[in-house]
Amino acid sequence: MNPAWFHQLLGSDVTPVIENGVWRLHRADSDQFFADYLPRAFCKELEQASAIGWRAAVECGMKHLTPYVADYTRDYFFESYRSDFVEELGIGPRTTVLDLGAGWGFASQRCLEKGAFVVSTETAAKRLEFCATRFAQQGFDHRWVGIELDANRSFPFESAVFDAIIVSGLMEWLPCSAVGSPKQIQRKFVERCFEVLKPKGRLYLAIENRYWGKYFLGARDLHTLQRWTSILPRRAARAYSILTSHEDYRAWCYSLCDYIRQFKDVGYKTLTVIYPEPDYVQPKRVQKLIAELPLEQPQPWKDAYSGKNANRAASRFGRSFMFIATK
Repeated sequence: MNPAWFHQLLGSDVTPVIENGVWRLHRADSDQFFADYLPRAFCKELEQASAIGWRAAVECGMKHLTPYVADYTRDYFFESYRSDFVEELGIGPRTTVLDLGAGWGFASQRCLEKGAFVVSTETAAKRLEFCATRFAQQGFDHRWVGIELDANRSFPFESAVFDAIIVSGLMEWLPCSAVGSPKQIQRKFVERCFEVLKPKGRLYLAIENRYWGKYFLGARDLHTLQRWTSILPRRAARAYSILTSHEDYRAWCYSLCDYIRQFKDVGYKTLTVIYPEPDYVQPKRVQKLIAELPLEQPQPWKDAYSGKNANRAASRFGRSFMFIATK
């Protein structure tokens, strides 16, 4: 399993260790699964994918879920609208895509259907093993490679080799598995993405808004399940979290303006901001808040809440954002 197209992306000092169709670059918790809400019995059913087919295995797992969770999970695995954002990334035949934190492969699937060469990464080998089976059964395995990779560590790729990078629901969690300033950890991650993108390549980043309106009404933080932590000043949030849960508060999100600043500081040229409803996980309705914002202007974040924006309420208090940053 060493396709020529993939070998061209790798740094010269990278040596593969391949197990169950997956490159084991940064070994993590090989028994890890996606989402605490999925019981082990569901995930065990997925191990039948090679024998009965990946779709059938997912459906078998549904019997272990409540009706509400089953509907949500079926949507997660099967509904193509969840990857419609791929149409904004300029992906086509023979383009190269890096899907970081690929989960069960919903976005990688769409890219492969468009003829792209796709590298999917995860810290959970079990998810990648499922993806390997899923894509082999569809005849995509010659254009797909899965890597067990810690996104907090250096990427094993040459510079400027990917046409697009997909990051969905990953960046906010990175500080939870690393030491140091959460802001600096996330900044370095965005810089690593910038480094491996080709000129004019596009980064898709989906993430929550720090100032979601419901947080001000007492809703629990979507990442820590605590109240107020997202909207409190960082030091106060960390002290409050340690006091109430004995855990540091490290799953940081930001306001729209702060996200724009991060993209500008790293060196991206333009930014499109999309507001998804109800959120980026299930973007059943989407609206472009800002299209092709030039980041080289002195203070591009001013457009985030200006009259040019047709939905300033969503910009300030919406639940999450979908960004497309162009190098």
